[in-house]
Amino acid sequence: MEKNNRRRVLEINNLTYRVNSHRILEGVSFGIESGEFAGLIGPNGAGKTTLVRAIIGELEEYEGKIQVNGRIGYLPQHSEFSRDFPITVRQVAAMGIYKSKGFLRRLTAEDHKKLNELMKQVGIFELSERKVGTLSGGEYQRLMLVRALAAEPDLLILDEPEAG
Repeated sequence: MEKNNRRRVLEINNLTYRVNSHRILEGVSFGIESGEFAGLIGPNGAGKTTLVRAIIGELEEYEGKIQVNGRIGYLPQHSEFSRDFPITVRQVAAMGIYKSKGFLRRLTAEDHKKLNELMKQVGIFELSERKVGTLSGGEYQRLMLVRALAAEPDLLILDEPEAG
């Protein structure tokens, strides 16, 4: 599990997924260690999104083994979050902290500092008190990235992060 003081955060062995008799994934095996960057590239219909859905736990009927060691942060291509909901950028960003530390706790000064730093890093700090519905597509995508990073994931999965 440990290699060069790095922890394996994802291990996939012989993953196969079928819909009826059609194989979408067959014999997929790979691992990702802490601190590594990996890309999944292929044409439309090649099974990239299906693989991501299996890793994040949205698919159950597969063969093979998926082992995730730690928390997953996920930035979907299209968010299911309603942009019409009257909530601020800061409140959405804080959802990442609540995800990792529990919804029934108050944010600490350290939590707010962390959110501020993340929002500054992606260029949306000045938007922190705006309503989510007023954001452009790119601003919204950066907000979703902050939310994912705020959870301090061991594995961060970005599904077409340049979309929007």
